[in-house]
Amino acid sequence: MIARFGRRSAVRGHDLAASAILVAIVLLGYVTTAAPSITWSRGSADSGDITAAVATAGIPHPPGYPLFVTVGYALTRIVPAEPARIVTMLDAALIATALGIVCWAALQTGARRRPAAIFAAVGATLAVGAGSLLWNLATFPNAHAPNVAFAALAIATAMTDPTGPRTARRDLGLGLLLGAAMSHHLTLAVLVFILPVPRRGLVWVAGAIAGLSPWLLLPILAARVPAHAWGDVATFGGFLDHIVARQYHEYFASQGITQVLSRAVVGARSLVVDGLGPIGSVLVAIAVASAGRSTQMLALRWAAMTLTILAFFSLYAARDVGSYVSISVITAVPLIAAGLSAVADRSNGRIVAVVVGGLIAAQVAMTFPVVDRRRDTEARDFARVALSSAPDSAILVTDNDARTFALWYGQVGLGLRPDITIVDRSLWPLAWYRRRVLPEYRGQVADAAAVELQTGRRTLIVDDVGIAR
Repeated sequence: MIARFGRRSAVRGHDLAASAILVAIVLLGYVTTAAPSITWSRGSADSGDITAAVATAGIPHPPGYPLFVTVGYALTRIVPAEPARIVTMLDAALIATALGIVCWAALQTGARRRPAAIFAAVGATLAVGAGSLLWNLATFPNAHAPNVAFAALAIATAMTDPTGPRTARRDLGLGLLLGAAMSHHLTLAVLVFILPVPRRGLVWVAGAIAGLSPWLLLPILAARVPAHAWGDVATFGGFLDHIVARQYHEYFASQGITQVLSRAVVGARSLVVDGLGPIGSVLVAIAVASAGRSTQMLALRWAAMTLTILAFFSLYAARDVGSYVSISVITAVPLIAAGLSAVADRSNGRIVAVVVGGLIAAQVAMTFPVVDRRRDTEARDFARVALSSAPDSAILVTDNDARTFALWYGQVGLGLRPDITIVDRSLWPLAWYRRRVLPEYRGQVADAAAVELQTGRRTLIVDDVGIAR
């Protein structure tokens, strides 16, 4: 008995060591290619808004990401670095850790031969981690990395749950995990497809409600009257509007059937090409065809979750497909590992290892130049030029999210020109925005000439190169 326990402990130690080494390798690659500040490239226009909120313990666009903002703000008080860089490092660490979690989970149910199990789990994880979808999310400031981390915890729970006791504590934990994930973004409710089924429904519901408690941080943050705050979460109606992202509900009705089908293709392509990769997609299919019943059931639940995500993305005219598909990508790692293990069992293991290693190396070589943001300072440079060129106490009128968010970050993240007021035309129709930004102007349209006439302040339109004129 003691000898068996010792062997089991040694195996678990090897699994943790392999996962930890993988996290370190992946994190090094992510940090090496990370942006030095906010960016605009490859779907990162929101980075200025997210980082401005983190820098001020404020509230970004819906649903507000209260827990992420609070943790990020705490780090900015400790780490002596630019806020945008801190948020990017947090994102990179979350995604690298998520990869380590799914690698460990795959090892718990992998082949009995440990070298083969470690090869399959590490190979599958590296293949996904080297894909452009996750690597891209790890190189700029964003609030989507927690999606990946929560999904990794969910699939790890699903993979290891059969070996655990069916207690009330277990059901409470399942509810807490799902609730905490949904408090970050309601679309993470799709994790219910892969999480184990609870035995005690009321206990599970209680856990889920408790897991939603980070939402309470929103009115607490708003009560501080931060320099950057989106929405009116101090009121109950405004609070509900923010967490359900009511401002964006119009996106559901803005498309015809052609656009819906087109977005379905975009989402599927992002999953197969940018996320899983062609090899990963084939290995998932092999796992379904050759694995045992438990793996096939997991694959079925994963497919149901993925189809739900793709359907949502097809109907909802959001621009950041990676933030949704990333959930499916990270949770597919155990399936890819199972497929890789099946291939190795039916072939020459050494040849398979060499081929897989070569494919991963080739993927890294192809992905690296695509996601490399080390010298991407365009957004920060824009903010500095636009703010520095404006007259004292000027009003800058913008009509583009990327430019607006960059200017916000320049003011509250970099501490530039607090005397300037930034007015975004697309946000101006919102009552809370008008009250907060420029209450003395009563116009229904943020027209530069009318704003200057009513306020008596120099009002300028910001152009694409950051020169106020």
